Amino acid sequence: MATFRNLAERSFSSESIPSSELGGDMITEFVITAGEQPKRLDIFLVGRERDTSRSALQRLIELGRIRVNDQVVKPSHKIKPGDRVTMDVPKPEPLSMKGEAIPLEVLFED
Repeated sequence: MATFRNLAERSFSSESIPSSELGGDMITEFVITAGEQPKRLDIFLVGRERDTSRSALQRLIELGRIRVNDQVVKPSHKIKPGDRVTMDVPKPEPLSMKGEAIPLEVLFED
């Protein structure tokens, strides 16, 4: 189990993940409690962030956007009780696709 906190240091239950928007990013911080078994950071986060794939979480960890005790770690880092995990996840940018006119040569018509 983990205790979730936002940057204002308010406590939340493990059912909700608070986030605040600073500069367009979503920042979440939580502390690993004694009831949590030691496991890899990326596997732990997959159970908490169900909308994000494990490979996306691993990329965020490697980019330093997810830190443990304010230090950049590897996705294989083992979490332990008392660790403070901070997630600074950028807001997804909307995809925009524009069609373009491409001249096509018709080779055969019925």
